[in-house]
Amino acid sequence: MEKKRKQGVWSVHALKKGLLMMKWSAFFFCLGIIQSQAVDAYSQQTRFSLKFERTKLVSVLNAIENQSEYYFLYNEDFVDVSKTVDVVVKDMKINEVLDQLLENTGIV
Repeated sequence: MEKKRKQGVWSVHALKKGLLMMKWSAFFFCLGIIQSQAVDAYSQQTRFSLKFERTKLVSVLNAIENQSEYYFLYNEDFVDVSKTVDVVVKDMKINEVLDQLLENTGIV
């Protein structure tokens, strides 16, 4: 004869499973908080000083690649890398350099 369970009473297995899920949830929550408080990364600290006049875009991108750990991938069907650009920056972050470099190219 099977025992009939009372309503509202949880089994030991269900309680263990619930506690395990709560532990993992708390772990991932704490991990997310720690990641959101991370220190500035390499990409946020790296600064560039460049001076190029009447230089092809591909040459400027190659110079940035040589000075840093960045690598640029682009499709030549969509990006005109043979376009001549003028870039003069001093001690600027990469996002500011790229904003200035790609200002009139239609690339966002």
